[in-house]
Amino acid sequence: MYPPGTLDKAPDVSNEVNAPSTTLNSSPPPPPTPPAQPAVGESPKEVGIADTRLPPAPDTTSEQTPGKQVALPTTKHAATEPATPPASVAIRDADGAIVTLVEPKKVIGSGERQKELRTLSPQQKARVRFVKNFLVWFFCAIVLAIALVLLARFNG
Repeated sequence: MYPPGTLDKAPDVSNEVNAPSTTLNSSPPPPPTPPAQPAVGESPKEVGIADTRLPPAPDTTSEQTPGKQVALPTTKHAATEPATPPASVAIRDADGAIVTLVEPKKVIGSGERQKELRTLSPQQKARVRFVKNFLVWFFCAIVLAIALVLLARFNG
């Protein structure tokens, strides 16, 4: 196994097995000690991973109280920008003047049959969706009725 002359350097091997004892300890383990609670005004000494992911505690030294009314913030640029139609964009040119770019209205057809395209209101969209769904259900019911009649006639 070992080369000649290295037997004295071989590790001590014995037939003893270092197995744990097979007797069970009948007493339950001691309960864990609860973490010490810091006194009021003291910060905790240990910070866990969960505590590092929480937002900071509210500042109790500020003058704000719950339910106190606070003035809304005001913005300067909202008052200086003119109101623009929904399909337009307002930009400033090199001189500082405001230029409004309006998208042309979309139309379909030509001559007297020309019609302007517009978006539908939510109520109109719901009505169109209801009519489409009704027509699909009606068509499917007719197809099923025809299939039942044919199956009854040929199998009967």
